[in-house]
Amino acid sequence: AIAIPAYQDYIAKSQFTAGMAEITPGKTQMETKLNEGTPVTNDAAGLLLLGLQGTTKNCAITAIGFAGTSGNASINCVISGTATVQGKTISWRRAGSTGVWTCHTDADAKYIGKCSDGTTITHVAS
Repeated sequence: AIAIPAYQDYIAKSQFTAGMAEITPGKTQMETKLNEGTPVTNDAAGLLLLGLQGTTKNCAITAIGFAGTSGNASINCVISGTATVQGKTISWRRAGSTGVWTCHTDADAKYIGKCSDGTTITHVAS
């Protein structure tokens, strides 16, 4: 009675972590493209610019970046996992005014840890 729920929580945490790991590498490429003045469109071509795939085992990934004055950007993963995390979103968001990236999620707090850069994940309502 105790082992099965604990195992399910463990699986959900690992799926959340895997989703975060899949979108995090796109931040560096997004920075490069924004610094070059290249907008990143929310389609397969835009994801290719970031070295990301649209659909993986763990995520449905979207990304968009606005070059020029705003510099706002986001990279998002809609988790494909067990019922507890399926459909929840993990996002890296870039504030154009500061260039600072923050991570956000609408997953339950017990499934999330830290952002991959060690900062705290901002929890948003689903």
